[in-house]
Amino acid sequence: MEHEQKRPDIRPSPGAELDAARRELRALSSRFNSIVNSMADGIVVVDEDGVIRFANEAAGRLFDRDASELVGHTFGHPLVADETTEIDVVRGGGRRVAELRVVDTDWDGGTARVVSLRDITERKRAEEQARALIREQAARAEAEQAARRAEFLAEAGRRLSATLDLETTLQTLTSLVVEELADYCVVDLVEPGGTRRFTAARAGGERRALLREAERYPLDPGSDTIHARVYRDRQPVLVEDVDEDWLRAATRDDDHFELVRSIGPRSLILVPLGTGRDSLGVLTAGCTHSGPFGSPDMHLAAEIARRAALAIENARLYRDADAANRAKANFLSVMSHELRTPLSAVIGYTDLIDRGVVGEVNDDQRKFLGRIRASSNHLLQIIEEILAYAGTEMGEERLVLEETTLGELMDGVIAVTQPLANESGLEYHVQVDAPDARLNTDTRKVRQILVNLISNALKFTQDGEVRVTAGIDDGLVISVRDTGVGIPEDRIDDIFEKFWQVEDPMTRRAGGTGLGLTVAQSFTRLLGGTLDVESEEGVGSTFTLRLPVDPGD
Repeated sequence: MEHEQKRPDIRPSPGAELDAARRELRALSSRFNSIVNSMADGIVVVDEDGVIRFANEAAGRLFDRDASELVGHTFGHPLVADETTEIDVVRGGGRRVAELRVVDTDWDGGTARVVSLRDITERKRAEEQARALIREQAARAEAEQAARRAEFLAEAGRRLSATLDLETTLQTLTSLVVEELADYCVVDLVEPGGTRRFTAARAGGERRALLREAERYPLDPGSDTIHARVYRDRQPVLVEDVDEDWLRAATRDDDHFELVRSIGPRSLILVPLGTGRDSLGVLTAGCTHSGPFGSPDMHLAAEIARRAALAIENARLYRDADAANRAKANFLSVMSHELRTPLSAVIGYTDLIDRGVVGEVNDDQRKFLGRIRASSNHLLQIIEEILAYAGTEMGEERLVLEETTLGELMDGVIAVTQPLANESGLEYHVQVDAPDARLNTDTRKVRQILVNLISNALKFTQDGEVRVTAGIDDGLVISVRDTGVGIPEDRIDDIFEKFWQVEDPMTRRAGGTGLGLTVAQSFTRLLGGTLDVESEEGVGSTFTLRLPVDPGD
């Protein structure tokens, strides 16, 4: 029987197995450290007491020290598993920002947390730069918009103040609003006789037609609608989103509601029109397509309304002043006509008596008749001045051209002024060069100009002479020179103002209405000429009239 041969026992000894395990562990640890230290993110392991048990090289770089120096120190930041937070890392090179992630793990037989630290400083800096750029762009856009709106408001002020006609001012206002701000505009102007409504739309004939129809529903200041409250309280209202409930409250009845809904407002601004404590009306701006209005839009509308209110008030004042002026001119015209009729009878009967029609006239009677005639002619001149002034004030004066000669023109002037000169006792000289020169002019107006100039010269000359020279030199040229009181240099610009007098009205010696030079200047301009004056106080004055031979050319 064969005996089985025993194999030798080749299993490693326990000591050899332990050595092999240690080598493998060291290799694994080396590979782990190599992998962990090659990572860009910092890795630290923190035990339950918050003490760092392990840190890779990236973590050391983040905290600006060797990784081994971190081990054994408290981590110092709150740790919440499965959450991502940001922490500030202060170090010698400055502040860094790290994104922190935490997961739970086992470490050396105990519970620990693995903390991943990613340096996001550059990303945060880039994000901040991007935000700064956005803020800068927004600020630039806001500044550009503010500059554009300031430029618009300046242009709006210029356009609104360019006219004193109320209708034109309101049309300009509605146009400005739709040009810059809204799709349509409604202006309710409260007048003593009732409210007037003006509308404008940016585009679309249908909306314009609807707005014109809406003019049948002007603001009722005594109602309880939103428009009436804005008018009374003088507080602007911004309606960012117009819904049907709001429309119901803002309209009078079903027809009015359907009309406004057809216009289609999505957002509205209502601002009061007013100056000081006076409320003039309400401006409504509506948008139908663009986004809702905001506070900047309401401020812009309020600024437009403020400028418009001043323009409207000025236009109203001008309209009222013009109406008062016309009433005054009408009164003067009527009264002057009424006075001229009996005065003409006085002059006519004086001439008849002077001619001896009703009997022989002695020298004393003839002297008295001469004074009556002179006074009547003076009064007639005043009436003619008032009539001429009234006509120019009402804008009713028109040129009536007729053929004449320079000699004929001056003969008519002399016929009126010679009695005044005789009464004054002054030397009165009239020199006419080229008396046969042909003129095509408004004889009555030219004669009125010259009579006014000569009468003024005679009134304000106590001693000396009044000299008139007429001729042709590139047009009709007539000068009236006197040796009278003269005009102070600082008042020469005032002499053509109505009712202005060289002398104090309470102490002046010369009579008159103070309208003679005003009428002369108005007629001169109407005839296309110029009226110049040179004067020295205490020496005298010279008025020079220059007119075209034919104003119709």
